[in-house]
Amino acid sequence: MLTAQTTSSTAGPAHATDRRGRVRQHLSQLQARLMPASGLRPEFEYELLAMFVRNELSARVTVPLLAVIFSLSSMFWAPVLQASAWLAMVISAKFFMIAACRKFLAEPRGTLRVEDWRRRIVYLELASGVTWGGMAVVGFGTGDTASHVFMLTALIVLFIAAPALVRSVFRLRAGRSGRLETTVAKGW
Repeated sequence: MLTAQTTSSTAGPAHATDRRGRVRQHLSQLQARLMPASGLRPEFEYELLAMFVRNELSARVTVPLLAVIFSLSSMFWAPVLQASAWLAMVISAKFFMIAACRKFLAEPRGTLRVEDWRRRIVYLELASGVTWGGMAVVGFGTGDTASHVFMLTALIVLFIAAPALVRSVFRLRAGRSGRLETTVAKGW
């Protein structure tokens, strides 16, 4: 009787360990099937790309207009040729991004390879960021670097503070008719 109890007590933990191992293996197999290599589900990744693409398309006019404003204001301290070249590069990068975004939305969802599109959009966004960063070197080589630093700083502050200022002064809300109504904020 003593040997039977010893055998059953030693078989119990070994059996439980074996069962835990099988459960872990089964869970890891399920996780591998549900999660692709990038860590996101393809449907979710597609939706993220589609949101980004729609956002880029909605800013297809405003971003180049902002670039025109920056380019015109940089002409106070920089040669016209440098400011114009920077503007052409920014608008070209935006043009290629818009073309890719339109192509993304026109392609049927079933035939679309999300990994390829993600890579393409990341590279285009990187190119756009590099061209926007080129504003920092517009005007170098001119004798008046103090005005260059002042104007670049003023543009950065304007770019950062303008949305917050507009939100604090004006509040946009949907009226009963569905149109946007503007009310002036009361107080600070």
